Amino acid sequence: MAINDKFEDDIEKLIDTGKEKGYLTYTDVNNAVRNYMTGGRLTNASTATISIVRNVPFGAATASRVTVNYPFQFMVIGPVAKLVRRSSTVGAPLTMQSSALMRNE
Repeated sequence: MAINDKFEDDIEKLIDTGKEKGYLTYTDVNNAVRNYMTGGRLTNASTATISIVRNVPFGAATASRVTVNYPFQFMVIGPVAKLVRRSSTVGAPLTMQSSALMRNE
């Protein structure tokens, strides 16, 4: 099964859970996001931070904003830059951030 297929299956399960219970918990969303990152073989998935802000204005409705901060470290460019210039900060670790809105229904 391709990663995208697994992701779509996981999202469908998450939606079904929300429909059955009438809501999703922070744990439901956190687990879904972590499973997706792990399935994508992101090595730092366990140290990523996930925040959820509920009731964000979204047109005439509201949504929940899910934000993921993922720590990333270059495997090649940082060490190579250090060989050229020891004090180089090229390729230093950074944090990538992504946000998505999930409409509240």
